[in-house]
Amino acid sequence: SNFVVMAGPCAIESRDQLFESALAAKAGGAKVLRGGAYKPRTSPYSFQGLEEDGLKYMQEAGQATGLATVCEVVSREAIEAAVKALKLLRRL
Repeated sequence: SNFVVMAGPCAIESRDQLFESALAAKAGGAKVLRGGAYKPRTSPYSFQGLEEDGLKYMQEAGQATGLATVCEVVSREAIEAAVKALKLLRRL
């Protein structure tokens, strides 16, 4: 039977962190890089994610490694930017 491994950080915190995760995922046999560019929190003082910068980093990491990319989309406003940057979208 065939299966696909998807791996990556819960939250994209920086370009370096995402690229390190992408390389580790690829080395481990993953075919898909996932990462959270949007991390809505109850408190506005908590980390909310890199949003469009995170999407840009996902696109760069996907192109550099050959991995497909997926990210959660949390609002209608985020869909347009995500469609341009990612291969897959996940609705929360």
